[in-house]
Amino acid sequence: MKKSRRGIKNALSLGDPLEWERQFRARCEGEELAIQALHRLEEVGLGDACRRLLWEYSRGQGCFEHIQHGVGLIVANLEAYDRAERVWKSKSNDRRAQLFRQRFDGAARVLMETPWPFHNPAIRTFGDLFRLTCSEDLFNLRKVRALVGRSKLSFMLVMLRVGAEAHAVSLSGNELAALAYCASGRGLDSGAVRRILREPWVAAAEPWYRTVFENCYCRACR
Repeated sequence: MKKSRRGIKNALSLGDPLEWERQFRARCEGEELAIQALHRLEEVGLGDACRRLLWEYSRGQGCFEHIQHGVGLIVANLEAYDRAERVWKSKSNDRRAQLFRQRFDGAARVLMETPWPFHNPAIRTFGDLFRLTCSEDLFNLRKVRALVGRSKLSFMLVMLRVGAEAHAVSLSGNELAALAYCASGRGLDSGAVRRILREPWVAAAEPWYRTVFENCYCRACR
């Protein structure tokens, strides 16, 4: 059985949030779509969560690589957990059944102690989030990770859209592109955003995105 892994890269420095906020607000002044979208988000109490996510989006490839590495580590430990569970259950009548149970317990412990790669001081590990949500969707990360990898940072815009829709706020591709520009200062083709939103992986990943948005962005801002 492969050894479960615990480590993760050092915490990512995202820079000064106050300076980013100033630049974000300044760009929003010239983007009517962004202002309208932000206003609707603020009306339902999602303004802080939205800005927090967009702040991470603005950090670019470094933030994406950090999150991908962290999710990859969780996926590896999920796979080790599944293997240990299958072996333990298939060997229940084996004279070494207690040993297999101990290995399963160890794999479960390592999984729950695996660092959670999104930025929320209240959620340090996979186990922290699982205990808060008891969501089985977290165990589908292995399926989501490969799909997310193709979208690069755009998955954060999809997460914002899914999270907003859970609060009855609908964001168009044009509005997401405008918010992305205001966050990063980098232009983003609204047509490309709309194409991403139509991809099959978006619907498949929605429950997971909703869980992450509610617990790693909304909860962080309460």
